[in-house]
Amino acid sequence: MLSTCTPTATNGRHILMGRLTDVISDDGFGSDQPRGIIGFFAEMGQFGLAMGLLLVITAIVSITLLVMLIIKKRKKSVVDLEKDDGELVVLKKKRKQPTFFGESLLLLSKLAMIMLALSLLFIFVLGATQVSDSSMAPTMQEGDIVFFQRIGRDFVVNDEIVVRYDSQIQVRRIVAVAGDEVDITDDGLVINGVPQQEFHIFEETTQFVEGITFPLIVPEKEVFVLGDSRTRARDSRIYGTIRIDDTLGSVVTVIRRRNL
Repeated sequence: MLSTCTPTATNGRHILMGRLTDVISDDGFGSDQPRGIIGFFAEMGQFGLAMGLLLVITAIVSITLLVMLIIKKRKKSVVDLEKDDGELVVLKKKRKQPTFFGESLLLLSKLAMIMLALSLLFIFVLGATQVSDSSMAPTMQEGDIVFFQRIGRDFVVNDEIVVRYDSQIQVRRIVAVAGDEVDITDDGLVINGVPQQEFHIFEETTQFVEGITFPLIVPEKEVFVLGDSRTRARDSRIYGTIRIDDTLGSVVTVIRRRNL
């Protein structure tokens, strides 16, 4: 039995239990497991999420139109009062019943406006992507869906941001900003000469042989990022600092796909 330990949380431990055997089994936690309909669309990225949303709205529209065909709308009447020789006479005027085609057209136009608003929202304000690996574990797991906001670039240390490297979208954590000195020694991550105590990191922070040279000073309008899984993540230890203008945005929320 293996158990991780943290000095700050009692519910943040990972326990692994197993037994020795000569039988080699397939990885039951890998990407070969059934993805489900949500995982299928999420793996296609933002386009897949948009397609999934469109299918949901199409299904809602279809059900609504079917209900409109089956259920007849009650006739409504408008009551008017008219004075006739000093007496009030109640007149009932039947309101013209809208046609099925007219109601359907109105409903579709409203849904089109909603889709347009959502499209503009996800183009200019928000974005969505899927975590493709375990570089941010345990904070984010492979398959999780990340929503991020595109506006605003006033990043600070410990912000989780979305970046693009080698045509792949990554989620990484900022550990240093412009003007900070970054070094990785036997004490782990050192910022401005101070070893960092990162309570959410459970792996040793080391340099990569094929990586950049330390120590370094983060240039203006750039940030230094690392993955939470320090032994597996490809981050600024490999490709150096990142220009803030090249980032896609900061993480707003994470949806655990396996817990949906």
